[in-house]
Amino acid sequence: MDAIHPALTVNNIHNFIPLIIDLENGHYTSWVELFTIHCTVFEVLDHIIPSNVSSSSANNKEKEKDKTAPVVLTSWDRLDAVVKQWIYGTISQNLLMNVIKPKATVKETWESIAHLFQDNQASRAIALKTRLVNIKLESFPNISTYCQELKVLSDQLANVEAPISDADLVLPLVSGLTNTEYDAIGMFISQTVPLPTFSQDRSRLTQEETRRSRLTSNQTGTALLTVLNNTVRETSGRGSSGTVNDSRGSFDTPQRGRGRGNAHGRGRGRSRRRGYSSQNNP
Repeated sequence: MDAIHPALTVNNIHNFIPLIIDLENGHYTSWVELFTIHCTVFEVLDHIIPSNVSSSSANNKEKEKDKTAPVVLTSWDRLDAVVKQWIYGTISQNLLMNVIKPKATVKETWESIAHLFQDNQASRAIALKTRLVNIKLESFPNISTYCQELKVLSDQLANVEAPISDADLVLPLVSGLTNTEYDAIGMFISQTVPLPTFSQDRSRLTQEETRRSRLTSNQTGTALLTVLNNTVRETSGRGSSGTVNDSRGSFDTPQRGRGRGNAHGRGRGRSRRRGYSSQNNP
């Protein structure tokens, strides 16, 4: 019994290549890296990057030996289809419509995608460098996404054979911090000699963002606790006052009743005494 080829055991390509590439998202370089690693591990790299003596040629020679042999899928054909499925499963629908072609080999599909990302290199490089120069932190929700966009632009420039140095990536990073709460950190970075690497600056900025977030959370928690305490005091004060008023009311009513009763009683008593005195002392 023939052994099962490793590539045929892959059930979900997204477990190995968790990216969907598109012409706009700039993940092509990362996708290529992940894809070639995956193909190497599962022994199908020669389907996208043929070796000097490809298995396809060997299979064609075997077919020519026996013209009467039934037309069946060879091991190579099946593996080629599997790898093509991997490609189609990790690109956007828009990109898929641009590269899909009936009976195309994996190599042809692979090269079609490469052409889409690497053609018109000069104009692409100019557009990417313009975006890199004008990028601003205020356009992003946090430091992480800001730095990620810088890295993506750098990768895209490498795609069109216009790579930039680490220092050339740090400069727009610092420039984009102008007029933000991280402006002082940007100035510190730009004045540091030698200039820190992009990774070091990203780490420093991320740590500062985390510190400020914790500080804000603590201040918010303290302010909330203060408000709650004040609310409890006010509520307790109103409750005590109400209780006192209610108790006073409950006492006032009998007291007023007793007062009136006592007054009438005293009044009647005095009146009777006066009447008695007047009768005995005409």
